Amino acid sequence: MGGWPAHSVVMTPEAVDDISCCPITQEAMRDPVICADGHTYERSAIAQWLEVHDTSPMTNKKLEHKMLVSNMALRKILQYVTGTPGA
Repeated sequence: MGGWPAHSVVMTPEAVDDISCCPITQEAMRDPVICADGHTYERSAIAQWLEVHDTSPMTNKKLEHKMLVSNMALRKILQYVTGTPGA
């Protein structure tokens, strides 16, 4: 039962760029993670940010914690859109 659903969604190149772009680096994410602020970032970029800050780079509000969680759904979408095999 794996794979992609029978229904497909058409995304414009602009929409793909928007969801794949890290708000810190402004570059396409390869390893997207969710931060305590609910936003998704490239893992290396947000990890570097968190070494120095305890605030969200998007809201500047203090984060409840610095734990990062892989955004597997976005990773799969990006792999599908770019044709990159899963890791």
